Amino acid sequence: MLMSMVTTGLLGFTLFAYLHLVNTEHLATARSQLWNEAMPIVEAGIEDALTHLKVHGLTNLACDGWQQAGNLYYVRRPIGTGWYVVTIANWTTSLTNCRPVIESRAYVPIPWVANSTPGWFVAQVGASHFNRNCLVRGVRVTTRPQGLLTKAIVAARGITLNGQVQIDSFDSEDPTASTDGRYDPAKARARGDVATNANLQDSLYSSGDVKIYGRVATGPQGTATFRGNSAAGSRDWIAAGNTGIQPGWYRNDMNVSFPEISVPFTGGYFTPQPGSYLGTNYTYLLGSGDYYLPTLTLTGTEKVLVTGRARLHVSGRLNLLGNAYLAIAPGASLELYVGQSSSIGGQGIINHTGKAHNFILYGLPTCMGITVTSTSPLVGAVYAPRAAFTMRNHGSTPVEVIGATVTATVNLGTHYRFHYDESLASVGLDRGLLKGFAVTSWNELAPEQVAALPSDLAAALVQN
Repeated sequence: MLMSMVTTGLLGFTLFAYLHLVNTEHLATARSQLWNEAMPIVEAGIEDALTHLKVHGLTNLACDGWQQAGNLYYVRRPIGTGWYVVTIANWTTSLTNCRPVIESRAYVPIPWVANSTPGWFVAQVGASHFNRNCLVRGVRVTTRPQGLLTKAIVAARGITLNGQVQIDSFDSEDPTASTDGRYDPAKARARGDVATNANLQDSLYSSGDVKIYGRVATGPQGTATFRGNSAAGSRDWIAAGNTGIQPGWYRNDMNVSFPEISVPFTGGYFTPQPGSYLGTNYTYLLGSGDYYLPTLTLTGTEKVLVTGRARLHVSGRLNLLGNAYLAIAPGASLELYVGQSSSIGGQGIINHTGKAHNFILYGLPTCMGITVTSTSPLVGAVYAPRAAFTMRNHGSTPVEVIGATVTATVNLGTHYRFHYDESLASVGLDRGLLKGFAVTSWNELAPEQVAALPSDLAAALVQN
């Protein structure tokens, strides 16, 4: 009798221990599944907020289901059995000063078995009807607006790089990444990114001795082909003699839109006139203001000088030939809008300021091609989303290019050293030309931060 009781007790204890182990494993599995399930919901909330910021440009955020609570904008949307609550804070109507902060929280209902277990999971918080009996996970991201020139070379269709081409980056506004605002090889960075929307084989084709110190991207199903000694990646990786693309430095999800450019003035402009400056005669002398010409062709020793902050609209073609040039004096700047296919030869564009943002060439929707054959250094940027962009240098000396390009296609060959100025990323923001918002930091919220909803938001969620 005693032996039977002992045996039965041992069997019962063993069974209890086994069932407890099974239950613990079941709860751990459920917790892991819900924990993983929450993150895609969090990311969906972040994507919702980024899209909302891009589409509405900070001027009308209380729309498309979004509401305002105090100094926050928020929306709550269901996904499957769960939902997210995402907020936008730290917004301003000025794109140049705006640094929105996004917080996205995912709420995933807890199964009844796990829900009946006290202290099942530390992130389980429940104080009101919108999050009761839920696992909650959250992420905070900081963002910044992206202007027109966020990479070194961007093309809507395809990119071809041949010969000896080097592409890297610096930041003229960061003393650790430049010297007196100028490119310094000792401080160069590997952010000379090259990207195309094209989704064809060889969307980005590189051959010869091309070195891209930066990341590479093509459109979905597109491919990037590197032949010869061509390479793309970090400075250390390329310095080690590697060729091809460094693992992790290539993506094939490039799919961005390119805003069309229009001339920012329709009246009140001047017709450029000849003039003299510091004893030199110029074909045209431009001070501060808006100017218009039907075409601009400079040949022989003809030349143009910009001495102020000028905007010039050339509705037809721009052609520089012979020894002609267009110069920008120290302290001056030029926004040049061209309406037809153009060619920059001769001595080219001479930017004495040394800063790329002081010369921007905008191709209007009717501009289908821009060709640069000048062997003078080019300091400036080109934004012409419908133009085929070609740079050809047949000499043995590399041509320095400091700036960025956004065009329909790119054909860059022979000897070029292309240095992307990262400060150009803000170009266009002062005119509301926004490509989107980039995430500058991504941090998961601690459980107490997840639970600590702003009072205005908590009250609004309870009411809704």
